[in-house]
Amino acid sequence: MLARDPRRTTEDADMRRFAAAVYRMIIRKTPEQVDKMAASGRILVRCLRMLAAKARPGVTTKELDAAAEKFIRSQGAEPAFKGYRGFPGSICASPNSMVVHGIPSPYELKRGDVLSVDVGVIKDGWVADAAITLPIGSISAEARKLLDVTRAALFAGVEQMQPANHLGDVSAAIQRAVEIEGLSIIRTLVPMTFASSNGVTPAASAFDANVERRS
Repeated sequence: MLARDPRRTTEDADMRRFAAAVYRMIIRKTPEQVDKMAASGRILVRCLRMLAAKARPGVTTKELDAAAEKFIRSQGAEPAFKGYRGFPGSICASPNSMVVHGIPSPYELKRGDVLSVDVGVIKDGWVADAAITLPIGSISAEARKLLDVTRAALFAGVEQMQPANHLGDVSAAIQRAVEIEGLSIIRTLVPMTFASSNGVTPAASAFDANVERRS
């Protein structure tokens, strides 16, 4: 039997404690609350589409940030990230090896870049948060594989979001879809929750410790 990395064991235990804490906070939503969540989400989706159209060589991530803030406020909403713990931007813009939470800057996008754009929107007290990863012009075969595999992993996880399933089913599906293609999960990150003052929805990690114990 192979010995497990003690750091990995600690990370797995931390994730289980986090999942248990989130579970205790889950509050079922009323139809009216679901409608409010959807309204926030629709603004978010339109903002991401707008940013995807603007992201091209020569455009700075700071310019994308300004465009996002202008759009969000025009919809009667607020950018969720701006001012949060001192964060200066309305979006997170993370090019290439910068995985997440990049601060918008004068960095000019270049052909071949891969840009992660994360947007948060507050509408009527409900926060929607989502990210997309954008190729800037033609990208390398390695970068294209990364985008294709992670997209497939997303849908593999979505397929597991069914009544009677567990968050672990979602996590395991994502992990398998990634690792079967020779890629790996960043274990120090988990998805954000959909939140309001009335509680949060659960957040699923992108890996399942049980997968490793079975393999």
